[in-house]
This record gives sequence, C-alpha cells and structure tokens, in this order.
Amino acid sequence: MARKKTSRPLNNQSSQAANGLKQADAKAFESAFSRGDYPRALKAANALVQHSPDSPQVHEWQANALGRLERLDEAVEAMQRAVELVKEPSADHRLKLAQYQVLAGKAARAVEVLESVVADEPENVVALAWLSRAYHQLGQNSRGLEVNDRLMSLDDRHEEGLLWRSRILDQLSRHDETMDTLWKLQEVNPKRVGVHNHIASLFTKEGDYDEAEGHFHREVELDPANGKVHSNLWMTSHYNPAYSGDDLFRMAVEWDRKFGERSSLGRASTERDAGKRLRVGLLSGGFRMHPVGQMILPALQNLPADQFELMFYSSNQYIDKLTQAMQVMAHRWQSIEGLSDGQLDQKIRDDEIDILIDLNGAGDGSRYRTLTREPASLIVKWVGGLVDTTGLESVDYLLSDHVETPEGIDDRYTEKLIRLPDDYICYHIPHHAPDCNALPALTNGYITFGCLNNPAKLSAPLLEEWATLLHEVPNSKLLLRGIQFESERFRNKITATFTGHGIGEDRLLLEGPAKHAEFLETYQRIDIALDTWPYSGGLTTCESLLMGVPVVTRTGPTFAGRHSATHLVNAGLPELVTDSWEDFRARVKELVADLPNLAYIRAALRTILLDSPICDGPRFANHLTTALRAIWQRHCEGKAPEALSFSKSGAAQFADEDAPVKLALAAPGQGFDWQLDSPVMAVDNGAVLASRPDARDLLGSGRVVMLSFDPAGKMETVDHLAQYGEIQHFPYTALGNGQPATLFMSDESEPTSLSPVDPVEDVEAHEIPSVALDSVEGLPAIDVLALDARHDSLAILANASEALKNTLALQVGVFLEPASEQYPDFAKVQSLMRKQGFRFHCFVGEKKKSWFPDDMVAEARMASEVESVEALFIPGYERMKNLSDAQRVRFAFILHALFGAKDVAFRVLNDVDESLAVQYLEGERLVKVREGSGLEPNLAAASVIDEEDTIAGELEKLMSEAY
Repeated sequence: MARKKTSRPLNNQSSQAANGLKQADAKAFESAFSRGDYPRALKAANALVQHSPDSPQVHEWQANALGRLERLDEAVEAMQRAVELVKEPSADHRLKLAQYQVLAGKAARAVEVLESVVADEPENVVALAWLSRAYHQLGQNSRGLEVNDRLMSLDDRHEEGLLWRSRILDQLSRHDETMDTLWKLQEVNPKRVGVHNHIASLFTKEGDYDEAEGHFHREVELDPANGKVHSNLWMTSHYNPAYSGDDLFRMAVEWDRKFGERSSLGRASTERDAGKRLRVGLLSGGFRMHPVGQMILPALQNLPADQFELMFYSSNQYIDKLTQAMQVMAHRWQSIEGLSDGQLDQKIRDDEIDILIDLNGAGDGSRYRTLTREPASLIVKWVGGLVDTTGLESVDYLLSDHVETPEGIDDRYTEKLIRLPDDYICYHIPHHAPDCNALPALTNGYITFGCLNNPAKLSAPLLEEWATLLHEVPNSKLLLRGIQFESERFRNKITATFTGHGIGEDRLLLEGPAKHAEFLETYQRIDIALDTWPYSGGLTTCESLLMGVPVVTRTGPTFAGRHSATHLVNAGLPELVTDSWEDFRARVKELVADLPNLAYIRAALRTILLDSPICDGPRFANHLTTALRAIWQRHCEGKAPEALSFSKSGAAQFADEDAPVKLALAAPGQGFDWQLDSPVMAVDNGAVLASRPDARDLLGSGRVVMLSFDPAGKMETVDHLAQYGEIQHFPYTALGNGQPATLFMSDESEPTSLSPVDPVEDVEAHEIPSVALDSVEGLPAIDVLALDARHDSLAILANASEALKNTLALQVGVFLEPASEQYPDFAKVQSLMRKQGFRFHCFVGEKKKSWFPDDMVAEARMASEVESVEALFIPGYERMKNLSDAQRVRFAFILHALFGAKDVAFRVLNDVDESLAVQYLEGERLVKVREGSGLEPNLAAASVIDEEDTIAGELEKLMSEAY
C-alpha cells in the first residue's frame, strides 16, 4: 500500500476557510511550497501557526517547510506538535514524524514510532523501509535486516528498501549479497544516485581498482556536484599502485578548489588568550570500537581536564563500551548526523571551539565541506582517514611524527606538520585480547605467513611479490582473512592470482570475517605477518604485535604507506621496516632462518609493545597537550601556522624559531589562590622531582622552580620541561661532600653512586663530580630537597646544615634493609634529620622488588618485597614556632602541591588565619559550604588537630624509643 514520503509536496487542500485558517496565508504557503520557495513558504506557515495554533494542518505545513530547509530538529518539533493535536493520529501522521526524526539523527525515537506504525499496518512497505533504515543508523543491523526481509517479502523491488538493504548487508559483512542487492537496485532505477558509488566501494574492497574507478566516474555523471564521490575516488586511489604521491597530492588540492565552500562569515574567531582553558572539538564517526576510537582513547583519557574542554561531534548514533568511555570525558556530546554542512558549521561556531580536530578524513562520514567553511579558530587533522594531506587550505595543521612524515616532505602537505616525538597514535588494548601462544612453526613444521589487513589493500604487484616469497620459503603457507573472503567468488579470484604465479591452492588459507576476539585469535596460527603495499596496515599492525607476531613492511609513497613503519620503529623494531622488495624478502627470510629467535620475539613482543610509547597514554597526552597549547599560543601571538617538531625528549620548536617554545598553561579554573611571595625552590638529587609525572604542571604553575642534579643521567634532557617553567639540569653531577664520586653502571642493576656490596659482572665505574650544598655560593634558599636512595644521601645531608636552615620539606629515599654502612637506612637518616630540626611525617612512595625472571609476562610479574621507601621530613615543633606567616603559607603549598598532605596544609593555614584555612577548604572543594559561607559543623570542629594523636606522631615516638 502506498504511503507519501516527507519529500512529497502536500496535496492541495480546499478546506482552509472551513477549518478557520487564513485563506490568503494558506494559498501563499501552497504557492510558495509548490514552486520551491521554501523560505517564503515557511514565512506563510509561521503566520498560519500564529493565527491557528491548534490546527494540526498548519504545524504539518510548517514541518514540511522546515524539512526542505534542512532545519530538521525544528521540523521534528513542528510535526510532533501536529501529531499531538490530533486525537487519534493516523499512520501517515506518525510515519511523517518518524521520517523527520530519522533525518534529524534521532533514530532511537523514530524506532518507537515506526514500530507502532507497522504494528497497526504490517504491510506498510514505506514504514518498513524507514524502520530498517533507523535500525541501520543505530548500528543494529541484524534487527534492521529482519525488518527489511519482511519488506522484501511484500515488494522485492522496493527502491528505498533495496537501498537500505544494501547498506545493512554491507555492515553485516555479507559482501556478495550486498553486491547482488545493488545490481538489482540499479535495474530498478538505473539513475538512482549513490548506487554506483556503493558498487565502486565494493570493487575497491576486492582490489579491483579499475572497475571501482569506472563506477565512480559513472556516479559523477549522474551527480557532478557530489564532492563526496570525488573524495571517495581520491581515497580509493591510495590503494592503487598506479598513482604516485604527486598524483594524489594534485587530486587533493583539486578537490578543495572544486568543492570547498568558503563561509561568508570568514574564519571563526574565539578569544585569543594563551593562558585560557581551550575548548577542543573532536569530529568523527569513529568514537566506538573502530580504528579511530582504538587509536585515540588512551590519549584523550590522560589529557589534563584543567587545560581542555572536549566537545565531541559524532557523525553517527552508534554506542558501545568504547563510546561510553569517551562520553565520560566529554564536556558535551552531540550527534550531528542530521545536520547539513552549513548547520554543523554554525553549531561549531556557536560552541566557540578554539581548536577543531577532524578524525573523519575524506572517507565515510566526511565533513570536508564543513571544514572548508573554517568553523574554528584553528583546524587540525589527526587519525581517521589520514592517508595523506587533506589538500584543504582551511586545515592549519596535521598531527604526524618523524617516521610518517620524514624531513623534506613538507611541500607535499598543504597543512603545517606537527611531528610528535613518538608515534602519531596511542593504541588502546582491547580487554578481550586473547593470550599469546607458542610459535606455530615449531609444531607445524612449516612457516605460516599471514595478513589480516583489509583485503582492499591486496594490490596485484603485492600478490606477485608475496608469491615470490612463498617460492623462496618452501612449504610455507599464507593465511589471509577479511570480510571479502566470505565471498566464494573473491576467494576464487585470489586463488587464481596465486596459482597464476605458481603457488598451489593448498598453500593458501582464506578465511572470512569474525568477531574481534576470534579475529585476534587468528594470529595464534601465524608466525610472521606480511604488511600490505602501497597502503600499509595501521590498527592491524598494532594487533599483530599485541599477539606476538612480528610484521615486516615495505614503505609506500604516502602517509598511508608508512603506518606500519611508525608503529614498528616506535615499538623498537626498526629492522622490520624496508624500502624495497629485495630487502623485504631478505628480512622475512632472516626471521624464518632462526626459529628459536623468532620464538623468543613472539614471547616478548606483547611486553615490548605495552612498554613502548605506542601504548603510553600519559606520555602521549603530555605531547599532545604541548602541541595543542603551542599552536594556540602561536595563534594568540598573531603568527601564521608553522611546522612544529618535537625532540625525542618532548621539547617542541617551530620551524621559524631558534629555541623550543615556552608555553603558558591554563590556570586551574577552581582552587585556592596561593599567594606566594616567590616561587618554591625545589632541589633534587637523582632527578627525583624532575622525573615526576606532574613536573610539567608544577613548573607550568609558575610557583615552583627546580635545580635537578642527575648523577646517573636519568634524564637525557629537560627541554620538554623547560617549555613550561624554570628548571636547571646537571647531568652526571651529584650532590655530596664536594669530592669526586664514582658512578657504578651495569646491565643487571640501576646506576648508583653507592659501592656494590655483592660482586656484579661487567660493572663500569665512572668518576663524576659532586657538589656540597653548603659550599655553593649564592644558592637561593632551598624550600624542598628530594634525594634518591641510590646515591649517598648521608653525605649530602651532612654537608648541608647551612643550606637547609630555611628548608620546609625533605623527601629522602631510604633502604629498609641496607646492604652496607654506606646505604641510607631510615634510622640513620632520621637521626641526622632530628639534629637539623626536622621530624618524620610519613612515607610518600615505595619501590618493590620482584623475584620473578625479567622475561616473565608483565601482567603476572608481581613484586611484593619493599626494597626502599621515600620518607617525608618536615620542620619539627621548634622550627615551626619560628616560621613567619609567609613561610607557613609556603609550607602549606608544598604539602598540598608536592605531597598531597592536604590535612596538614589546612592545619598550617589555620595557624596563620582561620579564615584563610576556610578559603582553602572551600577553594579545593574539600568541604560543603553552608548558606552564609560557614562550614558544616562536623568539619569545622576538625580544624583543631592534636598532632601527637596522629599516626605520624605515634611513629615519631615509636622510632625515638627504638633508636
């Protein structure tokens, strides 16, 4: 039975006057709507709504005009009002409401309405078509197929039904059925827009690039102004070895020239304040268990909330556990599926986004036309369809690294490159990852090569090279897995290609799709993974390493051709990156020739990956923070974008500047306002403070400066910290008694300036200078001193009585079971501290020793024995009496910021001024505030603390008796 669509004009109605409507306005609406003058039609509909607010008809007319103007949220509201005004809404009314809801990106609400329609009219094919579409948009494709099957049983040539059936089947990885459905749809309507584009994508997945390109061109003939088809063709061309890097660059730039839409509003502008909290927009359809989601989650989870507000713009309505993990971080989460390019542009402008990060690219879900309208002050391209330059003048920066974009390649990018010090992604390990297993070749008696990359990357030259490799490694097999291998036709095609190169069918293992956990288990049957070319693996390379399988790659000519290279280099495996087929095969055969070594690699590879920068969320987030704040600061200075490169230590420098950038961080939006007369001077030995995870924030606050003595060269450089504040670093120089010290280094233990008690093989002894604090002229007053247990703390303290006269806190590493007299133990350190007027407060850290072998799996390698602890000493009671109010505030800040001792910080402030202590509690949100700004009674009573009754006081007395 036929049902009208939302796109169909209203039938002329002759009963306006009878219904009490203003006939002139009604005729004005119908006239304007019929000739496509929708702004005028909306004006007439609005007038009718004002005159007859209780008429369902005028609200429906208003919805139709709004819908044609792509103001879909408003169309939903208007149609909802029309339905509410009808006592018993017809199926037609409810169907139209649901159609607007689907178009507006509100598929979940539409499903409820459409289910009620098909319940009343089970043979309503239009409702069934829209219901299958709604389920598809929610990612519930199995349910969508069930609905679509019902539709096909009623009308197997229903055009809309076939369209959404093809998309549902594609998402369900039913490749051949998708293709069959599209051929049928083309037969039903040869001029249906979008069909050739979809067919082209399927041929791309099969590696049939020429056939795909033909269908893209036929789509362009039907819809010449469709920029998305051109961008799809450009994306597909990266798989095709026939295209050079220069060809692809020209295509990218040409797209912007032809299809870019410049806004009449010009580039969006937000407040230029280098020190403000930045509002960062993230635009993607991959905020889920998707390559994008898996390659950004750890980074986003570790971004400092006081520096960034994250605004997520999701181009679909899918939700899974990874989506939920991102939603927790979101300052605001918005589905923008139903928005036009112009509407999305306006939304981003209204949200006042400082930096917009595109995570879509030119492929599925692309919003390039929105980007060309310049909706944010700065636009950055990162993961997600990141195959090469975007070619868009509107995109200011592209987030990369030194491997993906080697020096000398900048002229192939329209953006300015940000070269991070490690990988350009940060990999999220899925919780369902199976265990690694032993090398299959040891039991099989032959090598199994494998590739689980998208089979779209299986170019003809690549398969020929793999066939050559199979000839050179007798009896070896090749396992390939992917969606396309579900198709018998595709399996036969690949088999024929290999047999044409002399490789028998018995040496091929071709397998179709699987759920992710089972997909990862496939690696348990693979000895060595072969990377694709010219478009390399990305996520699959990380997954292969996770499962203990080394990947050998040959680099390609574009960004897309170097994904595996950067992952391998940053995992510490640069030897697996090659630049020619000869080197590629040689490297593979080297692995094959040494199975014991290959077995060892397999056992260690997961640990290597987990310990590498690829999986280090906090490290990546630090670098990403630096990058975003650096480009924002440059923008605030009125300078044009420029390439930004990181050193390995994390220092960032713009190409046109002579020194690393010195950054301004956003001040915390909330918190107590510490009024210090000068920054806290913090001195350490062993880079104790400089290597803290929060060193950047401490320096960036402007309230802490550091002198870091680093006898073992623990930190190669502190350039990455010097960007944020004042720090001086003295590598291979120790605090001590002023006499030369000896640094002992070996592979079996950490470097130390304490003489080894037990003989250790291959110990290297190096003489290094030491500095006695009391002998340093002009040394500023030391507020905090932190000492590493692996160096001579006793000598440092014995030669620092003058330097420590005004010191407020000491963190001293001590051994609980010292190996010799020279090693600092708690009793000796505490005795020395007492003599200088300090008392023990608490332990602020500990180091444990494991007796498991070093090569044990990291997750199981527990450590239970406490080897050393970090003891915090603070001024004793006599010292405290002599502190000025300014010193007490400084002391409270140290306790709060460096040691988290907020209770004692409160006590110290309370001694200065009770109102100051109350401000601290309120500012740090440590207490509820009553009306009238008073404290809750139970917490106010806690403002007086008898330190002798604290645990620290009990320990003090206990230690006095014991020693």
